[in-house]
Amino acid sequence: PAKLHGSKNAACGAQGSRVIAVLSIGHRPFVQVTRPLIEAYAMRTLSALHWIDSVGHAALHDSAAKLKATPRFMKVAVVDFFLTRYTQLLLLDDDVLVSPHMPDLFEEVGCDRLAAVVERHKPQGWHAMHWRAACGIYKTVACEPKQWWLFNSGVLLLSQRHRSLIAAWRHEPLQCKVLCDQLYFNVVAQRERVCVFDLGSPFNYVGSEVKRALVGNKSSRYLPCRRYWLRARRPFLR
Repeated sequence: PAKLHGSKNAACGAQGSRVIAVLSIGHRPFVQVTRPLIEAYAMRTLSALHWIDSVGHAALHDSAAKLKATPRFMKVAVVDFFLTRYTQLLLLDDDVLVSPHMPDLFEEVGCDRLAAVVERHKPQGWHAMHWRAACGIYKTVACEPKQWWLFNSGVLLLSQRHRSLIAAWRHEPLQCKVLCDQLYFNVVAQRERVCVFDLGSPFNYVGSEVKRALVGNKSSRYLPCRRYWLRARRPFLR
């Protein structure tokens, strides 16, 4: 795969300050395939790996009361927990297939930017529908649902500099109908005007896109860090 374009950010700290966290609770037979690939990537990037396969995991323990009422926001608790302990966090869904040629995102993205994949394969109407819901739930100021796009939370890279985004999450009116943690991450990023680095679709293909990618679509290009909601764009396969 192509390298990420653009200058690298400043170093984020000593080796060992990186962590990959995977939320994987319940019957998940496919992890027999995905977990070894993620483990190999963690070794290659010198990252700690935490496979969260129980509600009793330390990452969820302190948030148990809040999550009892809002269990679909476990990812938010995971981010909060690990960003108090590591400089960088790569949050992955457990159904992500990590290519052995996957670049070191910790190194390439750095600490200044929040990196994710903007769901450009979805029509603007889909984005607008969910942003309207977000504006209603979280009272988003100057709501512009027809101009904003959502990023996916299946591949999400953050640093300790982003912990302030979710500092008050236990006091937020966490609600959802379809999108839950994903919508919340988008809301707090928009609220704080965070510059989101769009990794590009090759870093998080959904199943319906895999065939198109394998038969030879145009090579992916990586956009510079930008406020993704002002303009509406996985080598991960899922």
